[in-house]
Amino acid sequence: MIFLRFDNGTITLNCPADFRLPEELEEFFQFDPRSGNFRAPAYFYAPAVLALRAAGIKFSDEARDYELLNDLQMCRTITPYCHQQTALDAWCAASCRGVVSLPTGSGKTILAVMAIAKIRRPAIILVPTIDLLTQWAATLEKFFSVPVGMLGGGSHQTATLTVSTYESALRNMDLIGNRFGLLIADECHHLPAPETSLAASMAVAPFRLGLSATVELEVSRAEKLRELIGETVCDIGIEELEGKVLSHYRVCRMRIPLSADEHSSYMRNRSAYTSFVRSHGINFSSPGGWGNFI
Repeated sequence: MIFLRFDNGTITLNCPADFRLPEELEEFFQFDPRSGNFRAPAYFYAPAVLALRAAGIKFSDEARDYELLNDLQMCRTITPYCHQQTALDAWCAASCRGVVSLPTGSGKTILAVMAIAKIRRPAIILVPTIDLLTQWAATLEKFFSVPVGMLGGGSHQTATLTVSTYESALRNMDLIGNRFGLLIADECHHLPAPETSLAASMAVAPFRLGLSATVELEVSRAEKLRELIGETVCDIGIEELEGKVLSHYRVCRMRIPLSADEHSSYMRNRSAYTSFVRSHGINFSSPGGWGNFI
């Protein structure tokens, strides 16, 4: 018998000694001489299962530790805006994997609630800050009658629906990465960084949703985001929602007079800033400019 298992943020294929790995599985698994089995990052779980089935290989799937939540019900009815329904439909059409880009204030959290209700699997939501951790937990508690866990900010509890900071997920995903069928990454433009991408790579979740107001990234990080979450399936700009879902706005530039001392201090600090930017080749007009600066 062949067993597919979860092991510290990876998936392993435990096979008889004479087993030969089919060519279509070589893009996922490599032989690990330390443990004597084939090993792959956990996020390859979904395509690996499909490849095993396509190859006609009988195996026992012991990797995932979650089931369909047949009794998951929302406590409140949501009437989505057109752009939210459009985004959800686009995500579902992409096999429930991909990034949705919507302006700030257009209801990305409600879109995620709709996705959770649609998928009906245990879900983990990754967020970059403690404030977002508590906001997401409060929203999930409002819409679902199931326990909501939190990882971060002094909380260390997982549940059917769990919200975690990226930092806490990185510390815990090697142990809990097989408990969730849906992974949602809020502010997902943070995800491709080396210190945060590992959190998503150690999860088996077949269904993945990335949320952001801006997904403009340098080439290498954009490719990493596609690898971990999927393609951008819906991109709706602020100009499409202004005056409908979002308020009209205008940009006003206000010039502030400086004293001689203030002007001298300003020029001195600006010189330090521009010298740093130029010496490091930072270009703010490129998609990855701001990320490189940070």
